[in-house]
Amino acid sequence: MDQLYLRSFMNIFLLANRLQSLMDKELTDITVKQWVALIMLGTFEKPPLLSQLADKCGITHQSMMSLVKRLAEKGYAVIEKDASDRRALRIRPTVKREQWALQYAKQNQENILGMFADFTEEEFKEFVKAQDKLYYRLGEMGGELYEKQT
Repeated sequence: MDQLYLRSFMNIFLLANRLQSLMDKELTDITVKQWVALIMLGTFEKPPLLSQLADKCGITHQSMMSLVKRLAEKGYAVIEKDASDRRALRIRPTVKREQWALQYAKQNQENILGMFADFTEEEFKEFVKAQDKLYYRLGEMGGELYEKQT
């Protein structure tokens, strides 16, 4: 195997670890995974089903349930039975989640933009394109079907 492939493969893990370390220093009340869930929860027009939020975050239903329970304990979300299917659970963001989103919106934006400050616009577009290809390929390898982004 070409060393460049191994380096690229290892860099995925190293980047994830470094990003988590940086974010852990800034987050006070929540974990990085909870941060991702709160961001994703804000992308839905109405409270999503637990399974929808899990899919959007790329984690299992069981892992999402554990994560959402902790968010509910902290007051960021409420777990409710779905009105049309009592077996299904909906995750409703609370006022505390909305206040959190407003309070940290500028900081989140600055941190994200700062991460990519050394990229040209073209480099950034190619980086996103490569990430998307890898994301969908890994899904295919795992037997999952994802709708490709354009």
